[in-house]
Amino acid sequence: MKIARCPVRMAVLAFVLAGSPSLNAGAPAGPAPTTRAAEAVFDGAAGLIHRALHAKIAAVGVSMPARLAVAVEQIQRTRAYTLLYLDRTDEADWFKRPGGCPTHIAWQVGHLAVAEKFLLNDHVIGGDGSEALPPSFTQLFMRGATVAEGADHYPSPAQIRAALDGVHERMIARLSGIRDEDLDRPALRKHDLFETKLGAMLWCARHEMLHVGKIGLIRRMLGAAPIR
Repeated sequence: MKIARCPVRMAVLAFVLAGSPSLNAGAPAGPAPTTRAAEAVFDGAAGLIHRALHAKIAAVGVSMPARLAVAVEQIQRTRAYTLLYLDRTDEADWFKRPGGCPTHIAWQVGHLAVAEKFLLNDHVIGGDGSEALPPSFTQLFMRGATVAEGADHYPSPAQIRAALDGVHERMIARLSGIRDEDLDRPALRKHDLFETKLGAMLWCARHEMLHVGKIGLIRRMLGAAPIR
């Protein structure tokens, strides 16, 4: 099924050509695909992607530019994958650090809350954004923070999950006001891994998937069964 010149189709095709991990998962490493090969990859799921994106946009009553819709979709799908792992992880294991592991699951989850606020609010949306996080979270869960043993030094799993969900809801709601032309503007803060606001959004999804992998590894080191 082809959706000729659909803006969503063209935006997703651009990400395929750029080697988007969400659209090329499981593909062997190698050079970026040709336009024809990328179209073949896309067209196999074009109708599904097209309908899913537009249904989600229609459901919230927001007219969202195609590139923004694709970036938000990557962030949302990655978060769904994160929650799949957390929902299948015993909270009793959140503060356990298996031998040789520098962090625990609680720290990983708290870090994702801090990172999403940092990447989306501070680099894309602008404004203070401090209301999105409890005051102690940045110090406890920022990159490079010392990870303490046990639960005594941290909020409870329920509090960390509430912060994770709260930041995500606020950021996604505020992203709906971003204009397409804003996506190519420089990010509000400099970062080594992206230059534009769109780059910050795409890195947000990829960064979270990286930490889901760490959560999965910690689970396995604690003896939990693999999920998928």
